[in-house]
Amino acid sequence: MASLRYYVVIEVYKNVKEEVRSMGIMLGLVLMILIFAVVSTLLLTGKADENYGSSTKRNTTNLTLIYVVIIFIGLASLGVYIWRI
Repeated sequence: MASLRYYVVIEVYKNVKEEVRSMGIMLGLVLMILIFAVVSTLLLTGKADENYGSSTKRNTTNLTLIYVVIIFIGLASLGVYIWRI
């Protein structure tokens, strides 16, 4: 009985060790993608748009419309999901 218990403990330890290793690999991949995204965003931004200040009202209206549509679609999707369950 004791040897079976030790065997189970050893197998669990091996599985945990493998999961921690794969978790480290995944974390590394996520960090590399994050660094790549930040660097590429900073390189692509260049200089700011000079006319942005004059078109602030239009930009705010467009963003508000986008948010309203997205929230509506999200709530409708949630409603359909809950209704189907």
